[in-house]
Order: sequence, then C-alpha cells, then structure tokens
Amino acid sequence: MTKLSIIVTLFISVFVLQGIADAASISTRVRILESKTSKQDRQIKQQLKEQKSLKVRVDKGLQEIDDLKSQVEKFMMESQVVKSAPKMGEGDYSYP
Repeated sequence: MTKLSIIVTLFISVFVLQGIADAASISTRVRILESKTSKQDRQIKQQLKEQKSLKVRVDKGLQEIDDLKSQVEKFMMESQVVKSAPKMGEGDYSYP
C-alpha cells in the first residue's frame, strides 16, 4: 500500500468513527432526557395525588365547619324561643 492510500483509509475511518461517536453521544443524551422526563412525570403525578388528598381533607373540614355552624344556629334559635316564651305567673293577671 502506498502512503496516500493509508492516509485516505485513516481519514475515512476517522469520519466513520466520528459518526459513530456522534450517534452514541446523541443516544446517551436521549436516554438522559428520557430519564429526567420520567422523573418529572412521577413527581407531577405524586403532587397531583397529594393535592387531591389535601382537597378531600379540606372539603371534609369545611363540611364539618358547616355542620357545626348549623348546630350553633339551631341552638341559638332554640335559646331565643325559650327566652321569648312567657313564663307562668308573670304579668298583671297572674294567679297566686
């Protein structure tokens, strides 16, 4: 082989190896990006699950507050009825 054919062969092999190295680099970058994307997807799903759980707890707490509020209003209405009811033996024409 001549010196020129050896140089041409080496030059072509460098280009081929460079293409292979670029493909491997792209493949590695894609895998890294996919792993980051799947990690973020898991985090988003976990946060959505936590938000849903928190919303259920808040709704339950609000329902309890509404129940207590209605009980207090009922109690206040009953106490007003008791206060406004006339007592026996009071007034101008009461019997002894």
